[in-house]
Amino acid sequence: MESVRKKTYTDELEEQVAHLESEYESVNEKLKAALAGASTTGSSVVLDMPVSKESVSFELQDIDPSLIDVSPENERKQEFLDEISLSDILPTIRSGGGNQYPGMVRPKPDGRFELLYGSRRRAACRIAGVNFKTFVGDVPNVDVRALSLLENDSKDVSFFEKAQAYERLIELGEYRSWNELSKAKGFSQSTSSRYKLLCELEEIFVRILPAPSDMAQSYGEIISKLKKKNPEKLFARAEQLLEDRKESLKEGRELLNYEQVVAALKSAVRAPSIPTSSMPPKVYASKDGKRVLKRTVSADGVCKIQIEGLSESDIE
Repeated sequence: MESVRKKTYTDELEEQVAHLESEYESVNEKLKAALAGASTTGSSVVLDMPVSKESVSFELQDIDPSLIDVSPENERKQEFLDEISLSDILPTIRSGGGNQYPGMVRPKPDGRFELLYGSRRRAACRIAGVNFKTFVGDVPNVDVRALSLLENDSKDVSFFEKAQAYERLIELGEYRSWNELSKAKGFSQSTSSRYKLLCELEEIFVRILPAPSDMAQSYGEIISKLKKKNPEKLFARAEQLLEDRKESLKEGRELLNYEQVVAALKSAVRAPSIPTSSMPPKVYASKDGKRVLKRTVSADGVCKIQIEGLSESDIE
């Protein structure tokens, strides 16, 4: 008799995730087509929402970016969006007087707007001092997360931002543990452990990078090991790197890349190699043996040099 395996809670989660991912992809393709076909203020498009299935009408508008608040469902950390991390799109937005590819917002009761899609472009417009071109529509609450996830399509969020988003899902009770989440998302326990360590990163270790997207998935693991060696020296070096990043931004100098930042942090906590007193002294002598230089190093690293066979004037 053929046995029937009982569907587990994790199985149900995996099915829900697969269904939502399919819905997001469908909306994403429709959104791309709509955005590509509308370029003038006042243009409108109608999209079917992925969760509520409601048809929502959107109108293209130019809005002051200071009036737009980013949805809390958006995974991207807005505080890290500066001239350096936005260097791939900022020159085009400055030269073109705004963003060519619109974002998406919904109106709020207080006259402001909630951004669902396009936070990098909105941040670049704010820095450039130009209006943000965006579609405005009354999106139902249940569809906000689906549309916010589309934000990652243009430039994937960093491992750090993904880790923060995963932790938030656990805090909201959508997953009972990192173990359950990792099974539903399809990544290994070692990957789950790395994401957890990224959640523990102090903000300064993210800010010293050119952009959060530059970090490797193992970055939190690296910082955790370095903190165990010498936390004082590690944080002091991070402060120096942060100041250097700020000065580089002002002066237009090239920043240290991810590998160089990690090397600098590792160098800061590396213990110096100190010879022990048991090492034999080094002796250097002239061919005739009349002039001798002897070097010894104590256990605490103090170097002593003795010179024989030379006058005071010769030594000078």
